Amino acid sequence: MNRQPTALTALTAPTAPTVDAAPVAFAKPAAFAKPAAFAKPATGAAPAVPEETSR
Repeated sequence: MNRQPTALTALTAPTAPTVDAAPVAFAKPAAFAKPAAFAKPATGAAPAVPEETSR
């Protein structure tokens, strides 16, 4: 039972984590990049400008 699951898991596990790892890695930096932009111009009027510019 360990042989078959291992073969399937070996093919499935590496593929899923690798595919998810890439988007997640980019998703995190992007998430931090946006909050950082808002954190800096946290004056009130400035955030509105960077928000539209980011989009």
